[in-house]
Amino acid sequence: MTSQGVDLVGNLQGPDFLMRDCANICAWFTARGLPVDEHALFAELMAQAPWGHGGA
Repeated sequence: MTSQGVDLVGNLQGPDFLMRDCANICAWFTARGLPVDEHALFAELMAQAPWGHGGA
C-alpha cells in the first residue's frame, strides 16, 4: 500500500480530494459501527491547513 500527499494550496482540486478521503474513511468506520461525521472531519482538517485558524 502506498500513500500520497496533495497540496491543498497549490492544487485546486486538493480540498475535493480531501473531502473524498474523509468520506471514504468515515464510511469504513461507519460500516464497523462507529458513527462519524465526514463533514466534521473535513472541517477539522481544513482548520489545520496553513490558512485555517489552527494551522501552522
